[in-house]
Formats: sequence, C-alpha cells, structure tokens
Amino acid sequence: MKNKKQLLPAIAGLLLLLLTTTTACNKKTENNTSALTGKMKTTTQVSGSTTQTFTFIYDDQGRISTLENTVDGKEVFTYTTAQVTQWHYNLGATTPSDTTIYYLDAAGLATHTSKGDTYQFNTDRRMTYETMGTDTSIYTYTNGNFTTRQYHSGSTSGVATYTHLADKLETRNNNGFDFLGKHNTNLINVETDTQSGGTFTTNYTYEYDSNGKITKETTTGASNQVLTYTYY
Repeated sequence: MKNKKQLLPAIAGLLLLLLTTTTACNKKTENNTSALTGKMKTTTQVSGSTTQTFTFIYDDQGRISTLENTVDGKEVFTYTTAQVTQWHYNLGATTPSDTTIYYLDAAGLATHTSKGDTYQFNTDRRMTYETMGTDTSIYTYTNGNFTTRQYHSGSTSGVATYTHLADKLETRNNNGFDFLGKHNTNLINVETDTQSGGTFTTNYTYEYDSNGKITKETTTGASNQVLTYTYY
C-alpha cells in the first residue's frame, strides 16, 4: 500500500480502490455535479525525472469508471453486484491488453482477484491484509489510521511504522475505489521502515486549498517525490 495509497488505494493497497449492471457503468458524470463534487480529478506524480498524471473519471453512481495515465495508458472499470472488472489499455491502444476481476463480498469489498491477489478488511472497512503475487502486507490501525505495516516483498521483509498529524484530516478518500476500503482518517507525518538493510525514514509535508483539501504532498528522505491534486 505504500506507493498506491494515494493514487490507487491498494489497487494499490494502492490501491488502488469502485452499477449494478455492466452496461450502465460506462456513463460518465461530467455534467452530474452533485455526484462529482469534491471527488479527485487529477493526480500528478513527479519522481526523479519521471512525471505522470492520472485523470479520474466516474460513473453516474460516483464510482471510478476510467483512470487515465499519461505514461502507462488507462484502466477501465465495469461493475456487477458481485465483481469489478478492470481492463488495462496500453497508451494509445483501442483494445485492452490485460484484465483483472475483483470478486466482492456482501459488503461490496474485494476478497480476491482473478490473478490470485487477496484482501481482508476490519469491521471499519479498512484493509488489514493483502497479498499481491508473492508480496504480503499486514496493517494494524489506531483511531482509523494504519500505524504499522508488516511486509514481505521478494527477498525483503520489514516493518514500517507511521505517525500521523492529529489535526489534519485525510481529504483524498473520495476517488471512487470504495471496493478497496477506506483510507486513513489523518495525514501521515513520518514513515519509518525497518528491514535487514537498515532503517529508512520518509517525511511528509502538505499544502492545502482554501477549503482545507490537499493540493500537494511532498516526501523527502527514503522516498522523494511530489504529488499534486485537483478536484471536481
């Protein structure tokens, strides 16, 4: 969830993140202001020499229908009561190159995917466990914020701990990926990642608009990148 928590809440952990019929889900809501108000519109990520922008498009129920990426192409989502299907299109392509199905429980949360990824959530709809291929993450929460992440990724295992800004609410939750659960209640302040190779610290700072919504996140230390946000 570390890198996808803002872009694709656990699609990542990520993301990512999300009509009762597959035919209705392709309707976009650019003119339905009540469904779009406050939802994330774009995220631009600058990391080293790479810049990419994600554009969020929603269906008429406020769920993600298309996620466009200026580098990798786009993801298109369709829905039934029991599953969400994600179609990946390479940049400029008109036919999908890959498909992932998220299978949902009675609460509308993903339990597993067609590729073998699995998810578990607590009673507050927050992700506590995920597997993606051979990677595993286990999350623990305090006051609606994940405070530890135990992970195994390839040959690396470790524990990341997080502190949060008690007076700053997380405002990037409303991005249409409800089937992947809730985000944190508060903003992350410091992440400390301890593994066999050492301990690595990442610091988070934020900028806000006049309504208190986050417009920019900057990370420094072990991870250096800038994320900027716009909203409908």
